[in-house]
Amino acid sequence: MHVHVKSADGRAKFDISPNGIVLIYNKGMKMKDIKCAEMVLEENKELAISKWNEYFGSSMTEEEE
Repeated sequence: MHVHVKSADGRAKFDISPNGIVLIYNKGMKMKDIKCAEMVLEENKELAISKWNEYFGSSMTEEEE
């Protein structure tokens, strides 16, 4: 699954899986904001996956997670 993050300076897209957080792209966000977003996403990874599954359904297989 992935999430989009916005700041005053730009936007970024992150891939989230139980194995970790991966930056897919960054369009103008400052590195300090990217690092902050990664930290928040890592701290809330299980919640994000759970809410994604509630909203979209449990279509993620174990391999995709």
